This record gives sequence, C-alpha cells and structure tokens, in this order.
Amino acid sequence: MGQITWKTASSGDFSIGSNWVGDTPPGATDAAVIDPVGSYTVTLDAPASIASLSLQASAATFSIAETSLTVSGDLGNTGRIDIDDQFAGAGGSVVSVGGTLSNSGVLS
Repeated sequence: MGQITWKTASSGDFSIGSNWVGDTPPGATDAAVIDPVGSYTVTLDAPASIASLSLQASAATFSIAETSLTVSGDLGNTGRIDIDDQFAGAGGSVVSVGGTLSNSGVLS
C-alpha cells in the first residue's frame, strides 16, 4: 500500500492526479492523506475505492458529491466531511468503511 498526499492547501477534485503528490490520485491499494494546513475543499464527484483516508487538516473539507466512496481500511477525520451537504440533501452518496471510523472533526 502506498501513501498519496494532497499537494497544497487549495481546493480541487479528488480524481485529478495533478492535485496529489506524484500526480496520481489514490487507488484501491493506496492510503489517501489530506494534510496541508489551510481552509480548502477536496471534492469527490466520481466513485472511488481507496485503502484508507486520513483527513488531518482541521480547516479542510472533504466533500462527497452524489457518488460512492469505498474505504477498505480506516477512515480518520479531524477536519470536515460533508456527504451530499452542498446539494441541499439531494442524496445518493454511499460511504463504506471496512475498518475503523475515527472522528474528532465534523461529519455532515
């Protein structure tokens, strides 16, 4: 399993490789780490499967927009995770966590 880290404290799309160190988005065997300090939003708007997710930036938001996220391992959050929130409850997103969900941030 490789670790792939979000490049900068700038908003962007999870699926676009240039937003990640190494210019490749995380895949099914990768640990996704979002840790640059700052206020920004990482948006997931296409289905994704990853090994783990760690949102370590307390002012950052991970927005899941009417799609699915499968995390085979652990999901840790110290920032904000919005599930369909920006769409006024349009719904439809599915988040599956195969390991432990640790949250000291906000889940909405």
